[in-house]
Amino acid sequence: MAAILFSLYKCHDKAEQIFLTYKSNVLIAAINRERLSSMNYLEIQLDKKQKQIKEYQNMNGNLVKTFEHLTVEKKTDETPKNISSTYIKELKEYNELRDAGLRLAQIIADEKQCKIKDVFEEIGYSMKD
Repeated sequence: MAAILFSLYKCHDKAEQIFLTYKSNVLIAAINRERLSSMNYLEIQLDKKQKQIKEYQNMNGNLVKTFEHLTVEKKTDETPKNISSTYIKELKEYNELRDAGLRLAQIIADEKQCKIKDVFEEIGYSMKD
């Protein structure tokens, strides 16, 4: 009887090992499928980004060609950096002058005890200007 119980115990133990091995193999297969799915997604995203980079490089090349064509047409030797720095400098000057004008209009509005909008309407400008 003890021998039978011992052999049943061994069979049960062996069956449990086989089941656990099967279960771990199923889990490993699921993990591998998930990894492949993630890798495929990442590869697709990488391909999209590489296509975008190529499009941007083409756009940049077209812009450079257009700029070179316009430079020759206008007979100028300005570089894009010089043009943008000049634009920024002029924009800063404009903003400073606009701010000074608004401060003056505010002083006038304070003296007349009215809204700044009324001062602009009086001199023929709209607030949008």
